[in-house]
Amino acid sequence: MQNEVMNVIMTAGELLLTSGAEVYRAEETMERMGKSLGYSVEAYVTPTGIMVTVAKDGYFLTRIRRIRSRNQDLGRIAGVNQISRELAMGSLTLEQTKLRLQELRGPIYNTFIRYFAVMVASACLTFMLGGRQYELIIAAGAGLIAYLVDLLLSRFNANPYLRSFAAAFLVANGVYTVRSFVPNISMPLVTVGGLMILVPGVAMASAVRDLVQGELLSGTSRVVEAVAIAAALAAGSAVAVGLWRL
Repeated sequence: MQNEVMNVIMTAGELLLTSGAEVYRAEETMERMGKSLGYSVEAYVTPTGIMVTVAKDGYFLTRIRRIRSRNQDLGRIAGVNQISRELAMGSLTLEQTKLRLQELRGPIYNTFIRYFAVMVASACLTFMLGGRQYELIIAAGAGLIAYLVDLLLSRFNANPYLRSFAAAFLVANGVYTVRSFVPNISMPLVTVGGLMILVPGVAMASAVRDLVQGELLSGTSRVVEAVAIAAALAAGSAVAVGLWRL
């Protein structure tokens, strides 16, 4: 029984951390779920690892899990939080909780919806910056290219900095190529709109929340990671622009 409780708590913590949740949220959720199941839980979470001890009646079980990849998925975070609340209210059993958490491992939205959302977001961002007509269409395509490049390289376990650099480089090159046929478009508006979906804004917000909660190690490391990804995006765009201006 203690092993099953540990597995459920570890799964919840891993889902939260790999989806971009703050470390204090992961710790509180894991401890709350353990308490709801009648166990004492002590959790220590960093952006790259989870350490948990589950105790009851003098028996202790400790596990460590390495987290090697992270992304941003607010829907999955909300799902884990909802499961935690239902468990605390007594609406879920241990087995039901396990099944609900396993369901969250799969994609929440299908491929078409994700692609469509990326294109709409890129076009809307360009529109907010002052883009019009063809610029919105080109920005939507640029955003889709950036997303697909990032997704493809992630499947080859490429680090986020390389993925960001490659996506920015290809998007900037693509926009310059399109500009050869549509000379009136604004390069900065289209490029920024296409790359904005990869800007780690949510990660930066999570880092600030960790710092406010006193999680200095996690907050600082996440700030550095977010800045490094933003720098990779800028570097990829700059290299492409430099090549076209030679």
